[in-house]
Amino acid sequence: MITATVVSFPLMYKTTLGAFEQVDRHLLQVAQTLGASRGEVFRRILMPLSLPGILAGTTLAFARSLGEFGATLMLAGNIPGQTQTIPMAIYFAVEAGAMGKAWLWVGIILVISLAGIMAANIWQGRYEDKIHNPQPQGHRLTVLFQNNGWENSSSHYPKLGEVEPGIQVNIQKQLAQFSLDVTFTAQGETVGLLGASGSGKSMTLRCIAGIETPTQGRIILNSRTLFDSQRNINVPSHERKVGLVLQNYALFPHLTVAENIAFGLRHLSPNGDRSGLKNN
Repeated sequence: MITATVVSFPLMYKTTLGAFEQVDRHLLQVAQTLGASRGEVFRRILMPLSLPGILAGTTLAFARSLGEFGATLMLAGNIPGQTQTIPMAIYFAVEAGAMGKAWLWVGIILVISLAGIMAANIWQGRYEDKIHNPQPQGHRLTVLFQNNGWENSSSHYPKLGEVEPGIQVNIQKQLAQFSLDVTFTAQGETVGLLGASGSGKSMTLRCIAGIETPTQGRIILNSRTLFDSQRNINVPSHERKVGLVLQNYALFPHLTVAENIAFGLRHLSPNGDRSGLKNN
């Protein structure tokens, strides 16, 4: 078992790493701006989207360990009933001239392999069908908001009625192609950033949301300091309560429309239901 695990682990590792890396980073960043911690982002976004790749890695590792011969023979030997694996049983049966026994073991290993492939294909088919053809489930929204503690988290932040709404931005960020230098102040009004493509409009918004970190400067939103390089303040993006809509929308593909909306509603009570979602 240990030998098979060591031999097949590189296949599992590389495939799983590739599955994690192919997930759009924008989805993870948007999830954080919607209030999800890193653990929740991993559990609700990264892991579900990586499952097909993880399954592929598991299948490859299983196939490799099922056919393992040399390392097991070298380290554990060939002791029937203890360390003898199916490939070794086939080899020594052929060597002894017991072709009937060898064919029996070949049939067993084929059945195990085909069963593993069928199980993987059935699961992947159901997983893809669940994503592309989701079935409406009226009770799901109630489950999403149970025991999440969001209703208590709002007490740590000033309410808009208690402070004067406004934003102060004075940041600089050194990039590879240019230096971003933005300064503006707005008090309870809509602000539009205009500029040529690549001038830093999106980068400014990403700095405000906490996805990017400025080189120096300060960001204050509703009398709350989100970033201050001199005071060593850098509030994590999931605690800033600053939403960000990307140019490609960055909707979670494995969630339904209602679940995408519900993901960012942090102010519902634990008993929040579909009526609460409609009102918001």
